[in-house]
Amino acid sequence: MNNRYFVKNIRRLTNTLNGNPRFKLIVADGQGSTITMHTKPDAKFSYTVSTTWLDRMIEADTHSTKRIMMIDDAKVSEVF
Repeated sequence: MNNRYFVKNIRRLTNTLNGNPRFKLIVADGQGSTITMHTKPDAKFSYTVSTTWLDRMIEADTHSTKRIMMIDDAKVSEVF
């Protein structure tokens, strides 16, 4: 599902076995609830994640697992 989130914090995690970056993002949804999300392992968009995403809106495709919410694809939102 594609939703907009406000990025509060970004933390770099260990690389995947293939050497690709992973990140943990603390975001706020439209209702103001704080959600912890992880980037999908070996996702291409992970190379675009940087500190410039802090305090900005992102549009993200997500799915939930038993333990965490995963970001399948994301980009900085052009509209606030």
